[in-house]
Amino acid sequence: MASNGRYKSEIEQFERAFSKFKSKRIVLYGIGRLTATILESCTDFRFVGLMDRLQENVGKHFFDLPVLSKSDAEKNADLIIINTMETYWGIIYQRIKDVNIPVYFRNGEIAEEKEKKSSENPYASISMEDLVGNLTGADVVSFDFFDTLFMRRVCSPRDVFGIVESRIAAKCRWKSTCRFTEARAIAVSRLEGEYTFDELYEEVGKITGLDKHEIDTIKELELEVESSLLVPRKDLLDIFIQAVGKGYDTYIVSDMYFPISFYTDTLRKNGIEYPEERILVSGSLKKSKHNGSLWDYYSKKITKERKTVHIGDDRNSDSEQPGKFGIIPYLIPSAWNLLEVSSLGSIRDMASGRYEEMLLGLVISRLFNSPFSLPDKGGKVLVTSRKDMGYVLFGPVLLCFLQWLTEETGKDGIRRIIFLSRDGFFLNRAFKEYCCLTGLDRDCSYLYTSRQLAMAASVENDSDLMEYLEMPYTGTVEELFQDRLGISDLSTGENTIERAVSGHRKEIYSILSRLRDNYMQYLKKQRLDCSCGIVDLWFYGNSQKYLRKMTGIPFNGYYFNADLSSGNPNAQTQMMKACFQKSDDLKAERSGILRYSVCIESLLTAPYGMIKGVDAEGAIACAKGGMNQELFQDKEEIFSGASDFMKDFVMSFGQAGLKPDPLFVDSYFGACMDGGIHFETDVTRSFYNDNAMMNRLESPLFA
Repeated sequence: MASNGRYKSEIEQFERAFSKFKSKRIVLYGIGRLTATILESCTDFRFVGLMDRLQENVGKHFFDLPVLSKSDAEKNADLIIINTMETYWGIIYQRIKDVNIPVYFRNGEIAEEKEKKSSENPYASISMEDLVGNLTGADVVSFDFFDTLFMRRVCSPRDVFGIVESRIAAKCRWKSTCRFTEARAIAVSRLEGEYTFDELYEEVGKITGLDKHEIDTIKELELEVESSLLVPRKDLLDIFIQAVGKGYDTYIVSDMYFPISFYTDTLRKNGIEYPEERILVSGSLKKSKHNGSLWDYYSKKITKERKTVHIGDDRNSDSEQPGKFGIIPYLIPSAWNLLEVSSLGSIRDMASGRYEEMLLGLVISRLFNSPFSLPDKGGKVLVTSRKDMGYVLFGPVLLCFLQWLTEETGKDGIRRIIFLSRDGFFLNRAFKEYCCLTGLDRDCSYLYTSRQLAMAASVENDSDLMEYLEMPYTGTVEELFQDRLGISDLSTGENTIERAVSGHRKEIYSILSRLRDNYMQYLKKQRLDCSCGIVDLWFYGNSQKYLRKMTGIPFNGYYFNADLSSGNPNAQTQMMKACFQKSDDLKAERSGILRYSVCIESLLTAPYGMIKGVDAEGAIACAKGGMNQELFQDKEEIFSGASDFMKDFVMSFGQAGLKPDPLFVDSYFGACMDGGIHFETDVTRSFYNDNAMMNRLESPLFA
């Protein structure tokens, strides 16, 4: 039996709460330290399985127990106990509340939906000025480290351990039968009191049987991953620097196990030299913020009845406990706290896999880096810069699509990816960036085309001509002939398409013949063959169809969304795949991305108008550009933000073997656009709806 003195109260509470269920088949929700503690200590209970927030863990074994799905739990268990920190109880219950067996919280209460709190944002009143004002007259100022001065680019510390686990194979041979995350959780459950990083890994070594060199390698890897994921919460770091500069007696007080060198190195990377003796860490002091023993030590050894203010994010460890010792707490929200009360709070329940949580971690580290970033009483998330819009809104979409595209074209044997203009202008650039970031060796190119050009160049007879001219158009017949054929001398009587065609037939076919000849020469120089895959945004696959008709090549087509139903003849005669829709949603009717397709089209455009013709040398003739082109520098800024998101994701998580989840990204994008995020007018001023093939009109999308 492992020693469990540190967690004695947890074990006793569990025994009291669930002793009447010892003969029942129990599933524990959670695969972290709390569950390791209960499984090691409460051996007379009948545990039959585990559950976890990450769907990718279903079917795996942790602590010699299988991770079950909801349906498996219903079949194999009598009850589920949510065995996690209380912070996550509500979120977890929302995920499994429809299960047909009883669900309990780990304190013994039957799980039920908690009464919703007031929708008013409790953090609206805090501000930089308010915090600085609270420091007036103080002699000593201390700061929490994690989620206060610095934050991780992930939703949970467990995500860090998952990344470490994914990278271990490249560093050393993992010979243990249990996973790293499992061994680490067991090690924590066996340690008495506060512990150091070295003590933690000494226990991991005992559990896994790895030698000292291998343990040291993994230990350094965890520090490396932790460091790479940390970003400063700039506003609070600025206050920290100001406090030091103004002569306050400053300290960092952290309830963690890391060596003090980890803290000084992190500060040094951010240009701050800070003395080790002013960093108090629970592991090395063997005292805890959580139970107050560290605050007792701090008040007696350091503050000594001087006016002291402590700034941190945990209600118990950074507010209630220091308050007992005469220390004035200033509670600031973590990024996760802000997300929960914000207009974007609905997305927290959507993430059920590591990929989703990594994306979400990057988003909230950008949106809520500052604890003062949610001043609106209703929790409205406001984005005030175009780069931020690109990062949090379009970055996840572009990254996920390119990951999906890489995966699907690889499976299909596509050796060269063709991005169609104009939608492919930024996509082509983004794919090249993605290949550079990941070391992917894939060929791609940008092809000048448009639906109008492809249709016009494909006209071979009157039937084709009428199909082209009868495509929907808002305007007069005269305007139609000007825009689609360049003919502007219609007579008064030529007020229908049929009459106009009859009066200009020879001229029409002469124009279309030259257009076709030039375009065919251009296409021949593009080295197109069956190994090429075409990328378009949506929807019916007409550009793919007409390019096939002209070249004779049966291209594969890859889309954001597509009509894959039997009602679309193109889907029956050519291979079309769509990223952001469920397999049973053949028309993408439930897609959030398709619902706001005009916004994506407006961003993914080119600095020139619709292409109307291309000569053999690739010189293009375009329709007049509109506001999307006039304000194209705005698009560049937004794309730059999206590019930064891709870079951050790959640099932080690129080796974690994460499979993209387009359905989550689709839901996330829809939630953002449905009111989850509000954008300042200056951010959205370049978004216009235009369709030069259909009309001469354009209108602002965010007016």
